[in-house]
Amino acid sequence: MIPYLKECEEVFETNYEEYRLSKQQGNGLFYNFNILDVPDNEYKDEDSAYDAFINNDTCVRCEYGIGTLDAYFPYIYGDKFTISNWYYPEETETTEISYIDCGSDGTKELVIEIKPEAIEPVNTIYVISFFEGHLYLKFVVDSWSRSSKYIGEDGYIDSYGSSSAHDSSHDEALLDSNVNYHEIYDLVMVTNEGLKDYFPEAYDKSPAGDVMTIYIYTIDSEEYFVPYDFEEITDEEDYTDFMNACVECGISFSTQEEVDAIIEAKKAEYGF
Repeated sequence: MIPYLKECEEVFETNYEEYRLSKQQGNGLFYNFNILDVPDNEYKDEDSAYDAFINNDTCVRCEYGIGTLDAYFPYIYGDKFTISNWYYPEETETTEISYIDCGSDGTKELVIEIKPEAIEPVNTIYVISFFEGHLYLKFVVDSWSRSSKYIGEDGYIDSYGSSSAHDSSHDEALLDSNVNYHEIYDLVMVTNEGLKDYFPEAYDKSPAGDVMTIYIYTIDSEEYFVPYDFEEITDEEDYTDFMNACVECGISFSTQEEVDAIIEAKKAEYGF
């Protein structure tokens, strides 16, 4: 690199870091006056910081790029929240507190799930990390009966849902060691009449029947179709009339083993 350009790059990185820290403190054009009285203490270790947040003695900071999944979480860079900003016990809400180790790197994250008492409650899950003496909000996800989410001890996320009697979903994703969100796959399981919505041309040629199910995986924007008729169909000679109609319409089928191998390779990219 040309020395002059290298110097410019170093100056830019230094100035940007100063700007980032300034914004993190809430300074500048978008200064949020609501954070003036929010405690923002510094701690030597994550356990002390997490305990303080649970007891409403400190806050979490918000930076750009807070990950979300099926959740709307508006914030301004530099915003700070205490647990009392999210949890309202007078409205009969409850909390569930747990710890995970995203990416299994030995550093634990705090998970707080707010559970409102309602006929059809929407639970909000917050994932918080500790860095250089302070807490940072890293990820927010909503979970409800028709779209339930579960975060494992290693940061792996399972999502289950349904939209009709003929299709249901199962998605998998993960939070890496930096608590960044990565999607592994989306899966829609479609059966009998529901297949008409996904394969209309083939369905018009030959209806699927009552037991025909197709697993539709989406991995890195690519779709994979795995057929089941009581059990998985792997041989072309066993294809149903509906499946042959799909082939005529340009649909190619994969085996579950082939898709599983792609999923495992995808997970391995992030150390899972």
